[in-house]
Amino acid sequence: MVTKLGFIGLGKMGAPMARNLLNAGFPVTVYDVSQAAVTELSEAGASTATSPAGVARESEITWMMVHAEQVGEVLLGDDGFLEGSASGTFVIDGGNCDPVESRRHASAAADAGISYLDAGCSGAPKGANEGSLAIMVGGDEVAYERCFPVFSVVGGQIAYLGPSGNGHLSKIVNNMITKMSDIVIAEALTLASRSGLDVATLLDVITTGTARSFVLSQARELFHDKEEDRYQPTFGEVSSAPVGGENQLIWGIRQATELGLSLPVASLIAEVRKSGPSGGRSEVLRTAAQLIHRYAGEHIDSPPQ
Repeated sequence: MVTKLGFIGLGKMGAPMARNLLNAGFPVTVYDVSQAAVTELSEAGASTATSPAGVARESEITWMMVHAEQVGEVLLGDDGFLEGSASGTFVIDGGNCDPVESRRHASAAADAGISYLDAGCSGAPKGANEGSLAIMVGGDEVAYERCFPVFSVVGGQIAYLGPSGNGHLSKIVNNMITKMSDIVIAEALTLASRSGLDVATLLDVITTGTARSFVLSQARELFHDKEEDRYQPTFGEVSSAPVGGENQLIWGIRQATELGLSLPVASLIAEVRKSGPSGGRSEVLRTAAQLIHRYAGEHIDSPPQ
């Protein structure tokens, strides 16, 4: 018998993930606060529900892809997932979330006889569309194995990382590396630009050398964009898709503090980033460049060219 799936949160990440599950032959019931997003998936063959509880009533495995601040309401609120779920079913939290909250949600789900898995997803909308996400899962290993056929449709690299909270903690580590790299790259490129170097040409060279990385490759694409497109955010505020906000650095620092670890570089970068807007990597680079100039005593209205 084919497993009945639910999907809650049909934003830039969630919508293509749900679509890939439909294309793989799973029956999928969807819900989102955006009726337009629901309609689009309905036209692709999904069933629809009017609440998270409605999704739960129709599903054996449900994937949530919502903002961290929305998870509690979606899971535990009135007409929330647990209100409609049956004992023995599964819920996957694929958004970005504080591991402390993940463990609380896992405990609440367990009290209702539900298996909760926290699944950090890396790969951005491109990976969601291609079904090539890197997925890091925390929770009960038996539940992970039961849900693996679902993970395998939306992910290219899938790993079980241990108890509840570890999936989201793994995503925090991933995002700490990328977000800290953003700032370092922005500093270096600001120096290059202000020194008169052709940044686009420079990036063509160094992305093949020892400095190469995914983040630097994204910067290369950015500086090859047209001027008017260069600083548009990668993620729009579409539906309830997570945008990987700056809280991840704070959550990582908090975890380190509990372990008696000091993360001085992460703490410094968190301070640099917190006064700028969140969003796609292109906007982050712009903001980083502006902040760096301010710290140097320069006040600019536009990014370096």
